[in-house]
Amino acid sequence: MRPVMTRIGNPHTGFKGTGEALFHHWGVETVEAETGFGNFKVAVVEFPDGRVDTFLPSNILFIDGEDQAQAVIDAFNGDPKAA
Repeated sequence: MRPVMTRIGNPHTGFKGTGEALFHHWGVETVEAETGFGNFKVAVVEFPDGRVDTFLPSNILFIDGEDQAQAVIDAFNGDPKAA
């Protein structure tokens, strides 16, 4: 398992960081619409309190790399002071 930062939101409404978690694996979720079904990839993560959730790939940041400076994490979480 790899450590990740997670966030919720989108570029239009802004992002809110939800904290650190452990990435378990990639999964697939399905949505039903009037025109049929759609599948999309998600990351399955576990939070320190044992809660498990899924996130779009664009809403996780792997933080085990040496190049993940605090400024990168702040920008990922939508901190207005970053960038």
